[in-house]
Amino acid sequence: MGAVRDARLARGVPGRSARGAGRVSHRATAEAGRWSALILGAGIPAVFVGAWISDRLGRARTAFAVGLASGAIGLVYGGLGGIAWPLLIAVGFAYSALIAADSAVYSTRVTELAPHARVGSAQAIQAFSGFAMGARAPVVAGVALDAGLGFGGAFAVAGAASLIGCAPLLIDLRR
Repeated sequence: MGAVRDARLARGVPGRSARGAGRVSHRATAEAGRWSALILGAGIPAVFVGAWISDRLGRARTAFAVGLASGAIGLVYGGLGGIAWPLLIAVGFAYSALIAADSAVYSTRVTELAPHARVGSAQAIQAFSGFAMGARAPVVAGVALDAGLGFGGAFAVAGAASLIGCAPLLIDLRR
């Protein structure tokens, strides 16, 4: 989101510097930072909403739907820099919420499937695995940028990873 936002700001959305093309003012940077923080915060209530939905529709079905939706947005989000600012912000809120919405779904599923005496260990492994994948994301995005794919490519890689992550859920959906 940050790079798309910065590119959008530099091209003349709120706060473009009068000193020259491509320079972003401090005001624009502060505005972008505020929106980024708000968009990131959208993930907090989404965790609870995702859990609530999974209690009603099932864990696999909810995780699959969330993964498909976040993957689809990820595939295109990096290329949205030219759309209207309010629309870019709205899509950013949706993307942030979807990225976080399955967190409680997986945590709950781990507690349901793990042997009672091993729930703590299972949760630790699940948390470690999730954070390990999250720690790799900036490296993968950097590789995409270094390969000349731009921010559209970096987001597309994230979207593709999300869609690939949906594949194992198909097994659960068939049951």
